[in-house]
Amino acid sequence: MNILVIDDDRDKYSSIFRVFEEDPVNAFYFFDAPYDSGEEYLAGLVEMVKEADISAVFSLSYYRFISLACGVLKIPYLCWIVKGYEESSFDNTINNPWNHIFCADYDTFAVLEKAKVPNLTFMPLSFASDAVASGVPTKDILVITDDVEDLKSSSLKFDLLKDSSKGYLDGTLHSRKADLREKPFFENAAVYFREDMENCYPLSGGDYEPKNHKYDYRFFYPLLNNKTAHIIIFHITASWIKEDYKVDVLTQSKATDEVDHDRLTYYTRDGAIGNRPVDFHDYKLTVYFPRHEEKNVVSEEMLEIMSSNSLLLLPGYVSDKLLEDTGAVFFRNRYEITKLIEKYLYDEAVRMEAVKANNAYVKGIRTYKEALDIIMNAAVD
Repeated sequence: MNILVIDDDRDKYSSIFRVFEEDPVNAFYFFDAPYDSGEEYLAGLVEMVKEADISAVFSLSYYRFISLACGVLKIPYLCWIVKGYEESSFDNTINNPWNHIFCADYDTFAVLEKAKVPNLTFMPLSFASDAVASGVPTKDILVITDDVEDLKSSSLKFDLLKDSSKGYLDGTLHSRKADLREKPFFENAAVYFREDMENCYPLSGGDYEPKNHKYDYRFFYPLLNNKTAHIIIFHITASWIKEDYKVDVLTQSKATDEVDHDRLTYYTRDGAIGNRPVDFHDYKLTVYFPRHEEKNVVSEEMLEIMSSNSLLLLPGYVSDKLLEDTGAVFFRNRYEITKLIEKYLYDEAVRMEAVKANNAYVKGIRTYKEALDIIMNAAVD
């Protein structure tokens, strides 16, 4: 079978593309990710489909116009939504009968399932690490986060709102960065604030995404990204914490104006998974902060941590529906993470019992080859 694969974010999802490249049976042709929905791009895609006798098109994001092109060409469109929240995933063309939609994001899957989208399957990400956990970690705590940022006033983004709404939003955001329990933002907001937001920043309909969901993911969650990491790092490295432990932070860019003393060391990512300046297999505890767009996805990196001898600690905004059988440990605020550090950092037997639950979960995860075989088989069903 000949499959046209949209070459989409290959560096981040190299494990998936490697399976395509090594497949001994099917032939995979790679086509650039869409730069627009113009005639030139679609003409090139159609030409490739005809020249290579393509049986189906596969992508890692949902593209409305690629789905429409597949309908015209009378071939299946296979889409594995792996990147967390994307606006395009809720376009109403996602219910085209030739689509086969697989979701690694639990929240996206739940919304589409409620909308009765056909040919929809929950398909978590897989695991493709060659790392072998051995020995006992010798370092204390690793914090993994995209960045480390303090929370700025919402007035910088929502200048059209009334002053009372700006004050309400700032207060709520500051509360939410400290209280990490998963709770919808917009639907729990004050009525006057919701009315002001809808008047000043209206969002159009015409898709499967509920209004509350749109406001949360497009407006409010992005404001919280990397802000929780800031307050937690400050707390667990503060002078009032008397325990003797070290904290390393792996991030995209060092926040030079943030907390910096002999307990804390920053490392900058060099961009490639598996080629890090630090090795989290060396750490007793790994505190992992996903971006809110990815909070309902069990990422490759999370799976790799759970396969090691490091214990994974997650903020409470990560969906526990995904991880209820993993033994992953959640904290809802800075006081809870302090108690978890006291519990697991200094009692190796208790820590290893939790680590073994992580390890057992990862051993049950299907491989990328198994996952992609399921997806490809949808093209011939």
